[in-house]
Amino acid sequence: MNHVTCRAVLLSCLTVLLAACAGDRFEYTPVGEMDDGPGMFTGESGEAVFSLRREPGTASHDGGAEGDYEEFLEYSAFREWQNDPERADEHREFRLWQEWREQRSER
Repeated sequence: MNHVTCRAVLLSCLTVLLAACAGDRFEYTPVGEMDDGPGMFTGESGEAVFSLRREPGTASHDGGAEGDYEEFLEYSAFREWQNDPERADEHREFRLWQEWREQRSER
């Protein structure tokens, strides 16, 4: 490497290093300690919350029992469509297409 190229590389590296150090300060938290406040598995108070039950009076993400019933009706209609003898050929053709696509992507 000639002298000019070497200087250009070193100057570029120095610029990148200085730019990286110009960001906000990072506050280090030791491994054994936890910050107060909410986290991935914690509620607003910072305590771990593991529950599969809904609290009384809270709605689910899909609208509660009404949403569950609507989803059930949609699923029932899908199952009827899937088991309809008139549509069996269409479904079989769709499954063959999916298999072909999987085989094609494995190549």
